This record gives sequence, C-alpha cells and structure tokens, in this order.
Amino acid sequence: MQLFECNWAHKKYKKLALLMMAMMAMMVSAACTTVSQKAARVQVHSQISTLLDSCDKLGPISASAPRIWGPDQAYQKAKVSLREGASDIGGDTVAIVNTDVFLTSVAIQGIAFKCYK
Repeated sequence: MQLFECNWAHKKYKKLALLMMAMMAMMVSAACTTVSQKAARVQVHSQISTLLDSCDKLGPISASAPRIWGPDQAYQKAKVSLREGASDIGGDTVAIVNTDVFLTSVAIQGIAFKCYK
C-alpha cells in the first residue's frame, strides 16, 4: 500500500512540474517582441538630428502598448507598432520625439520620414 501512495504522489508532482514548465514557456514566449517584415524595414532614431535633414518628412505618428509584462516590454511593443505605422504611410525612418509611461500602458510619439528613394 505504501508503494501505491508514493507512486500517486510522484504522478501528482510530475503533472505539477509539467504545468509549471508550460506556464513558464508561455510567459517567455509572450515576453518576446516579434518584429514584422514591414517594421524591420524601418530604422529608428531616438531623436531628430542632422542625419534626417535630407529626408522627406511624412508626418507625425503614434503608437501604444499595454503594460502587461512591464514597462520595458510595453516600450518594445509600442516601438514596433510605431515602426509599422511609419511603414504604412510610406516611411523608412522614424524619429521618436516623446515617450509616455502610464500606469497601464506606454505611448510613443514620433515623426515618420522617407530617407531612401
């Protein structure tokens, strides 16, 4: 009878360990920021500089992301959205002009540019 109880406890902990590993895998995959093809074609400048003087200014863009995993992850996701927004209006470069970190989200404002003809 003792052997049966030990075997049952082992199965219980094995299931718990599998559940914990699955949850950790989900957390790690959710924390990764995926960059789409169109966003990968857009370069990001952290400020407006003389490097952008020869570029055509397309206009202001903004993006935000929820702070589910923390401010750093939300910032990365918002930056990818900003790059996608620049690509949507024909830009290949974006300059970040403002970042707001709120309690529930991160918002980024920028300006889209067309630098490469």
